[in-house]
Amino acid sequence: MFYLILQNAGYVQGCVLRRGQIPNPHREGRYWHWSDFNVGDEVSFYGIIYKLCGCDQFTRKYLTSMGVVVADNEPVIEDPYILIRQMTQQRETEKSKMSSLASNGGFAEERLKNFFKYDAMALRFYATWNSDNSDSTEEKYFVIIYYLTDDMLQISESKTMGNKCELNQSGMFLSKIKLPKNWSNLPSNFPSIYLEAGVDEYQGYYGLKDFIIGNTIDVLGRRFIIYDCDPFTRDYFKDILKIIQPEPIQPIKLNDNNLTVKQMAIPPHTGIGDPDDTRQNCLSLVPKPPKTLDFVTFVLNASKKLRYKLKMVPVYEIDSLRDFIMEFCLGNDQMCIVELAGKNSGFIQGRFMSASRLRKPGTSVDENQFYGPKDFAIGAEVYAKGLVFIITELDLWSYNYMNEHKDMFTQDAIDGAKQFLESKNLLSIEEKVDVDLPADVPADVPVDVPADVPVDVL
Repeated sequence: MFYLILQNAGYVQGCVLRRGQIPNPHREGRYWHWSDFNVGDEVSFYGIIYKLCGCDQFTRKYLTSMGVVVADNEPVIEDPYILIRQMTQQRETEKSKMSSLASNGGFAEERLKNFFKYDAMALRFYATWNSDNSDSTEEKYFVIIYYLTDDMLQISESKTMGNKCELNQSGMFLSKIKLPKNWSNLPSNFPSIYLEAGVDEYQGYYGLKDFIIGNTIDVLGRRFIIYDCDPFTRDYFKDILKIIQPEPIQPIKLNDNNLTVKQMAIPPHTGIGDPDDTRQNCLSLVPKPPKTLDFVTFVLNASKKLRYKLKMVPVYEIDSLRDFIMEFCLGNDQMCIVELAGKNSGFIQGRFMSASRLRKPGTSVDENQFYGPKDFAIGAEVYAKGLVFIITELDLWSYNYMNEHKDMFTQDAIDGAKQFLESKNLLSIEEKVDVDLPADVPADVPVDVPADVPVDVL
């Protein structure tokens, strides 16, 4: 049984030849015997020649006891490919052990030492950024964290200034990178569209000595003024770098007189869809349906509808015979108009206008002025689909709703509805008595009752 074990050989390893009797090509009709093996001999198994370079102590002792003179072990023939690969690995190992200059001028061993020493340590600076210092209308505060292990820094935005910045961080402004001093100084032939610049392109990076209170650093084209640092950073500069950080400086204060609030201007309606859709698309990047309906109001008033009868202002003589019914839903302020059937009129009974909010005539599409309960009264005009309608009648439920919610209707509309129902004798006797009774008459004072009122009603 033969095994082959070679690290990273590139081909299948393990058992090459399983246990069994193998014919000996040098002796016809016989198999390989232990007496056919000796150190230095070459054996052939199924067309593959193997050279025996050595044996273990037990094998040597056994062959010697059988009278076989065993030669000394020979060195194994080296594979040229394995030899070249070992030399390459050795060169890489020696190269990694050699002292090489790092990007910050220090040695690799020193950087490794700094990593283990300052792995959990970071310096914290507080900075402010203003787009225009001459007219400061807006200031933003930031926290700059400088990592001592690899000289990288990270910037987070803060809602407040001072030593409480770390407690009020609102978002990441710059991820952890090694900040170059001149980020735009790249070779003209550098393919920046798909490659990121590195040490070979940027010659200088910000170091610890650049972060002194009062200094200005350039963060990818934006200037940051360092106005304070935390106590650990101040002690580190004093004890390690022998640099005393100045006292905190006061950032530029905002001038309230120069503050201007810019309001977003809603563009005019394009004519496609409803103006509420146009406005909603300006308020949200992802299209969302406009919220023009109060869900609670809709649930409580979805089944409540005002019903009116309409007459069309005739465009042609035949239009004077057409009758319409208008329903106004109090839950969503939508109204629909249905045409009634007329005998031999030539017009088909059915829906004239689907339920929708009807815009008042003469108003802009951006004003959001729609017909409401205050616009409906006997004799009032309603403009719909380019035609004019006149309200001629209403039902008794609508009149009762007017009396219960007088703040939603005009007094003229209530009085007109009462006069119409009285003319049609649709009001009960109790309602007539209650309505005609003056407010200042006591309840125990007798009232003159009309002669035509039945006795049993009283």
